[in-house]
Amino acid sequence: MFAATFDWFHLLVILCALAGILILVAKVARQAEAEARARKTGSFSLPDSFDLIAHLKRQYAFSEKTFGPGERTVAALDHIRKELKEIESDPHDVVEWADLLLIAFDGAMRAGFTPAQICEALTNKLTINENRTWPDWRTVAPGKAIEHIREADERSPEVAASRDQSGPAECPVVTREEQDLEALATEAQDLTDDLVVVAAALRRLSEKRTALIRGQAAELARLRAAASSSA
Repeated sequence: MFAATFDWFHLLVILCALAGILILVAKVARQAEAEARARKTGSFSLPDSFDLIAHLKRQYAFSEKTFGPGERTVAALDHIRKELKEIESDPHDVVEWADLLLIAFDGAMRAGFTPAQICEALTNKLTINENRTWPDWRTVAPGKAIEHIREADERSPEVAASRDQSGPAECPVVTREEQDLEALATEAQDLTDDLVVVAAALRRLSEKRTALIRGQAAELARLRAAASSSA
């Protein structure tokens, strides 16, 4: 009888442990489902900061492994033309714009530029554009590109200074260590909450087991006493 109680108790303990594992698996599955839905809709939730250099390193490793080494400039331009047509057909699909950016970044890296150089070029080019002279956008026909006024920029010392700027520009790259630590802390708290639930269930089972054993011991003592008195 005690052996049967022991086996029953351990079976319940195993079931509770499996329940805890299932809770964790369900949480991971929900997270994977959310990520898959985000990939499909282009609705990823990102922190306020983004490490572009780390992203470009990750992208280049994927690109070289998947598409092979080499410049592939002609292939990249062909792909860009196709993506431009897809953007024209649906300019409100952010994934198509992302495709265009990825191909452009890949082409630049395959042309020999490092992630840091690409980031530097982005910041330098924006500085140049900020210092350029631009026409009133209301005077430009809709659907036409707005170009800077070259004659005015040739006489502008600010544009010349930004164009001739030497040395690497400060790249606005912020690491995601704090965001990763916060995410880990949140995940750890969720796991702790799940373990608390499992521990409470195990405690209740232990209390029931103790009560059952005591009841069986009392019943066995009563039976022995009855057997002794009848003898």
